[in-house]
Amino acid sequence: MRAHCAARPDCHRTFDDIELFDAHRRDGRCADPATLGLIGTGGVWRRAS
Repeated sequence: MRAHCAARPDCHRTFDDIELFDAHRRDGRCADPATLGLIGTGGVWRRAS
């Protein structure tokens, strides 16, 4: 199940699952998914293989 972040006007990223969404929300802020080792493909952030 995918999860979309609308927490900030400039985030609006979509994640492959809720665990990845939760990982990007640190201390009430949105972290850059690339700094978490995620890969953005087709507009969706996923785990690296």
